[in-house]
Amino acid sequence: MKKMVSAYSKSLFQSVHANSLEARKEKKNFKKFLFSPTVNLGVQDGIVTPGIVYEELLLVKGLFLVTNEQQKIFQNPTFSEKTKVKMIFDLFPGFSPVMQSFLKLLVERNHLSFLPQIFEEFEKIFLKSEKILELKILLANSFPEKFRKRFFHLLKKRTKAKEVLFSIVYDPSILGGILIEYNSMVIDGSFSRELGTLFFE
Repeated sequence: MKKMVSAYSKSLFQSVHANSLEARKEKKNFKKFLFSPTVNLGVQDGIVTPGIVYEELLLVKGLFLVTNEQQKIFQNPTFSEKTKVKMIFDLFPGFSPVMQSFLKLLVERNHLSFLPQIFEEFEKIFLKSEKILELKILLANSFPEKFRKRFFHLLKKRTKAKEVLFSIVYDPSILGGILIEYNSMVIDGSFSRELGTLFFE
């Protein structure tokens, strides 16, 4: 199942990315051809980018998680895949043609239930391509503004990230210091680890 989810995510990303690059190139050439300052063809106008598909996948993923009633519908094998995708299109009628085709493909293959996992994989690919670093910070108490700015500046510089998305969790059990989780790694600079090392040496 993991290989299949990964294949769906990669092929969706590659397809959207290639199409958006081609569409941008065509629009750029068309704009040059017109030589008119009154024509406004923004690069994003009508182009389905990986960012748009990411947002659409996020919306669909929410249906699987939001309410118990919706969760039951989307995880219930007695509801047909076509019924489920019709419900998605009724809720979000403005989905891009790419997303509509992708959802129909999942329905044809009876793989709609894999959407939350596909989103997780697509998100990793998308964030990496956009050089966005996502991390979780655990602290015993508040994160001073002065330290926060310096910390993120150094983090961006070291990881070469354009942007840092983060969530802060306050956890008194770490006593002090900081614990950072990102890319399936944990950097433990907490006092509780220091104390643990002291007692167990």
